[in-house]
Amino acid sequence: MEEIRQSGGDLVAMPPAELRAALAGVDAGTAMALVARAGSFGEQAQLLRHLPTRVRLAVLDALPAESVAALIQNCEAESLWLLGQISFEQFRRLMERSNPQWQLWWLERALADPTSRSFGFPLALPAAELARALLSEPAFAAHVRAMGDYPVWDLRVSPEAMRDPLAALLQHPQQRLIRHSAQDKQEKDEVNDLGNQKAQVNTKLFHVAVVPLSRSDSYG
Repeated sequence: MEEIRQSGGDLVAMPPAELRAALAGVDAGTAMALVARAGSFGEQAQLLRHLPTRVRLAVLDALPAESVAALIQNCEAESLWLLGQISFEQFRRLMERSNPQWQLWWLERALADPTSRSFGFPLALPAAELARALLSEPAFAAHVRAMGDYPVWDLRVSPEAMRDPLAALLQHPQQRLIRHSAQDKQEKDEVNDLGNQKAQVNTKLFHVAVVPLSRSDSYG
């Protein structure tokens, strides 16, 4: 084991099958030493790839977040797959140590592969952290400002519509918003029909989902 620990970058010269066999019995401490002795980010990524899964996960969780960030950012082609190997706690550390622009970079990479474990990481972040990162993208920030500036005075709901508050919530604003973009009368009529159908479906789905919950005793 000590011989392997001292090998460092020499191991990566082995064919993949031999490298996996040589690393099969290493513990997390030895693996950490091997990764530290590797001569380049590419060699570090290669060593991590051929470690036993349990050992690799332990090493990635024990490495400083700065080391993981440097490995992935400076050797993205060979190391991006490691983002799907780290724990959510390590991902949080990466986010906490990054400015908003780099936070957005991590979010984009985490969402790049729907089959990767990292695909669910952004959903587990606090909303404030997610918003701060997204708002660093000028296009997204402009979109949010446009939503905030939208004239909502005409979206008031009449007392008659509020006889069914759920229908008013789901149908009234949606119909007004989609009509706003229609130009001629025929288009307005078509958009209006589409909006009515979609809003009614949304109302039914919401009733189906919520009414059983409101009658459940699980909250009492």
